[in-house]
Amino acid sequence: MITLDVIIPVRTNDEYNIIDRIKYRQRVKIPNNVNIIVVDDGSKIEDANIIKGVCNKLGFKYIRINSEHEYMNLSKSRNIALLESKAEYVIFEDVDLFYSIDFYERILKMIEVYLETKKLDFLTVPVLYLSEEKSSYYYEEISNNSNEYELISNVIFGTNIQHYAPVSSVLVINRKYAINIGGFFEEYKGWGFEDSDFVLRLLLHTDVDKPRTFYKLDTISYDKQFKWQGWRALFYLFGNLMERHGIYMYHYWHPMPKHRNPKVRERNYKIFKQRTNYFFSKNYVPKPLYDKNNSTILHLSVNPHSYGLQQFHVLENSIYIDENSISISNIDNIIDRYKVSRIVFMNPYANTHRRDLYQYIKSKNYNFYVVERGALPGSIYFDDTGFCAESQRYSDVFWPKNFSQKDKSKILSYISDFKLSPDALEPQSDRIGGENLRNILLKNDTVYKKIIFVALQSASDTTTTYFAGDILTYDNFINEIKRLVKLLPDEYLLVIKNHPLSIQKIDIDGAVVIDNYNIYDILEATDYCILINSGVGVLSLIYEKPVFYFGKTFYSSKGLNKKVNSAEEIVDSLNDGFDFDIEKSLKFLYYLVFDFYSFATWNREERKHTDKAKMSISKNIKYKVIRLPDGKVKYFSEGLTDFKNSLLFDRFKAEDNYLNENSNKVEQKKEENDRVAKTYSKTNNKNSIIRKWYKLKNNPKSFFLDSRFFVFKFIGKIL
Repeated sequence: MITLDVIIPVRTNDEYNIIDRIKYRQRVKIPNNVNIIVVDDGSKIEDANIIKGVCNKLGFKYIRINSEHEYMNLSKSRNIALLESKAEYVIFEDVDLFYSIDFYERILKMIEVYLETKKLDFLTVPVLYLSEEKSSYYYEEISNNSNEYELISNVIFGTNIQHYAPVSSVLVINRKYAINIGGFFEEYKGWGFEDSDFVLRLLLHTDVDKPRTFYKLDTISYDKQFKWQGWRALFYLFGNLMERHGIYMYHYWHPMPKHRNPKVRERNYKIFKQRTNYFFSKNYVPKPLYDKNNSTILHLSVNPHSYGLQQFHVLENSIYIDENSISISNIDNIIDRYKVSRIVFMNPYANTHRRDLYQYIKSKNYNFYVVERGALPGSIYFDDTGFCAESQRYSDVFWPKNFSQKDKSKILSYISDFKLSPDALEPQSDRIGGENLRNILLKNDTVYKKIIFVALQSASDTTTTYFAGDILTYDNFINEIKRLVKLLPDEYLLVIKNHPLSIQKIDIDGAVVIDNYNIYDILEATDYCILINSGVGVLSLIYEKPVFYFGKTFYSSKGLNKKVNSAEEIVDSLNDGFDFDIEKSLKFLYYLVFDFYSFATWNREERKHTDKAKMSISKNIKYKVIRLPDGKVKYFSEGLTDFKNSLLFDRFKAEDNYLNENSNKVEQKKEENDRVAKTYSKTNNKNSIIRKWYKLKNNPKSFFLDSRFFVFKFIGKIL
C-alpha cells in the first residue's frame, strides 16, 4: 500500500490564527495510509504548546524547532520532516491551504497513476488564492459540497479570487528521491526561492523533453506570468496535468505578516541566481540530503560511475569528502564522526594517495566498494572484495548452481544480441564480418591456417601496471610475443591489435597489425587469443575462443583459458590442444550479465593520460540497472515522457521553437549548460560586450544614446 506523509511547516504570528487552519484537516478524509507532520519552526512557547496539543488530539506528528529568535526557515523545516518521515511519498503543504474532502484520496490515485509507474518524477498542485470576502464562504463550501467541479468553475470564472497559480510549492514526490536530489537548500531564510531552487533541480534531472530556452532565468510571480518560457514552461505542464484532473487547492486569505522582510527576499534572490548558474554548469552534481542520525556511505570523489542521483537510490545517505583532505592519520576519526558504513573507491590504484588509503581500509577490514567499468559494453561493477584480479566476486561459487534451460536461453539471447550490436568498450572500425576478415588475412590460401590474436593493452593501464603477474612488466610481455613469432609452426598466423587508446603503437616483425579492424570481427576470425589480462578475455568467451594469459585475471578458469609464462608454453599448449568448455562459459557470462554487473549508457570522451596512452572518460552516465553484491537491485525506466505530443502541449504548439530539434535526447549536453550559464552571466553584467551587442541588435536607439553618454563622459575626464 502506498504511504503518504503531509509536511506542513508553521509558525504563529500576530496577524491571524494559524491554529484553526491546522484544525481544518480534521474536516477532510484522511486515509489510514496518510499521515500529517506539522513542523513548528519557532512559534512562541505558549503557542507551541497549544499547537502540540492540537496535533496530539488530531493524531498528527508534531516536531518543534527551537528557532524563535531566527527567521523562519521553510527549507530546514521540510528537510527535518523528510528525514523524520518513514512514508514512501510526501506532499509539501502550506498551513493556509484547504481543499475538497476527498483530496488525499485523489492524490493517492495520482501517485499510483503517474509516480508509481515512473511516468513522472513529481506532481504539483495548482492553487487558487481566494479573496478576503470569499475565503470564509468557500472554506465551508469546499469542505461540505461534493460537487467539486461545479465549485471550481464558480471560482475560476467568478470574481472571487485574488489570483491563480497554475503551479505551486505543493509538490508530491517520492520521499527518497526528494532526499537524494538534495532536499531544500537551507541558506534561504524567511520566504522566497527555496521552492524554485528545489523545482529547478527536479526539472534538470527529470526525463522529459526540455524547452529550447530551458536555461532562461525567470522570477516573475506565477500569478503574473504572461508568457511561460524557460524551465517554468516545463514546470507549467506538470501543473496543467493536475488541472485536467480537476485537482486544486485553495489558499485562505490572510494579511501579509509583518515579519516578511523584502530585504531577506532580495538576499534569497541573489542566492538563487548564483545557484542557477551553478546548476547549469558542467560541474553540477546533486548532493543528497545528509541524515546525521544514520550511517553513511563515504565517497572520495564525485566520479559519475559511483556518485549520482541514480546511485543514491542504493547507496543511501551518501556523503562526499575529497580524498585529498583525507589521510591515513585522520580517516578513522572521519569514519567515526560520520558513522561511515562503507567507503566508495573508483580505480583504487589511480594514484599513490588513493592506493595507500585503499590498502589501509582493507587492512582495517572496513567495508568498501570498488566501482569501475566492467568487461562488457555498458557494464559497471560494484565490488566489495577488491579491484579486478584481486576480487573474489568472480569465483565459480557465485555462478548459477542450477543452470536451467531457461537460464541458458536467456544468456544465449544476450549473446545473439551482443554479436549484432555495434557497441564496444572502445571505439572500433565498422564491421566487415569475421569470415571476410579471415579471408583477407589468410589471402584465400588453400592451405588451412589458424589465426592467433594478440590483444595489446595500454602500457600505462592500472591492470597492466599492477596485475602483470609473473611476466612482471608490459615490455616483458611484448618480448615474449616477439619470441613467439619465431617459435610458431607455419600453419599459424599471428595478428596483433594495439589498444585504441595507445598513443605509441607497437609493430612486431612477423606479425600482422590489424588496428583498423573491429574487435568483434577479429574474435570471430581468430582461433586463439593471447593477452596479459585484458577484458578481451571475457569477450573471447562470447565467441568461444580459448585464451592464453600472462598476468593476473579475474576470469581465469580451467576450460576457458590458461595461464602461461613464456612463448614456449603457448607452443606446447597449442600442440596439446585446448578443449573449450562452452557450458562453463555460459554460466560465467550469465553470472556477469544477470547477477553481478550493473549496466548503463554514457557519452564517451578521450583525453591524454600519459605520453604512451590516452584515457577514456565516461560522461552523462544513465543507469538501466544497478546491482550490489548484497543482492540489492534497482531498475530504472528508460525513455522520455512525451509531453510534446500530449494534450498538455496544446498551448505551446504555436511556438515552433519551443523545443530543441534534438529534444528527444535524455541528457542535455553539459557543454551547452556551461555556455548558456556563462552567456547568462555575461548578459547580466552591465558593462559586458555581449549585453551591448544585444542592445544594439534589439534597441539601436538606446545603444547609441548609451554610447554618446560614455563618449561625453570620457571627454569630460580628459578636460
